[in-house]
Amino acid sequence: MDPFSILPSLVQTEIFVHLQSDISVKQVIQASPSMLWHFIAYKKSILRCIMYGILNGDTSGDLLRDALGIIYISDKASAKRYRQTEMWKTMELPETLDLEQLEALWHIISRMIIFIEDYVSKATSECPPQAYLGILDLLNGSGSYFKRQRLDTNAVREISILTRFHET
Repeated sequence: MDPFSILPSLVQTEIFVHLQSDISVKQVIQASPSMLWHFIAYKKSILRCIMYGILNGDTSGDLLRDALGIIYISDKASAKRYRQTEMWKTMELPETLDLEQLEALWHIISRMIIFIEDYVSKATSECPPQAYLGILDLLNGSGSYFKRQRLDTNAVREISILTRFHET
């Protein structure tokens, strides 16, 4: 039996919003058919809530503007045009984002958060030189590995990173 199936729709949505990262969401939807169905049915509103939570402290819009710039630069020609026209200075932020933009933003920002968490976890470990030798497991988000053994580093999660970032 799927324990998530008895939860109200709003609670299921809140679970996704609190998970935030694409790796965590993928793990839940692989484990629960009802959560998979809910995510497919309400994907746009779930992603909008997740992105609002992540970008809440970005009052200037710089993080959103930079992430959209990275998404729009898909090849050398568009990168050159972006640089020559100084598009980052004049780029207007969209009032609303469509599902394709939300998905792209969510994937890129989730991936950035994973790399930041890994970097901070390694930098604050008891033995940074050994920790920096570890390779990050991007598929499962289960930490860093060195010679097929999981490194024992204290994981720093995005909630604490974002809280500190918004306070400065």
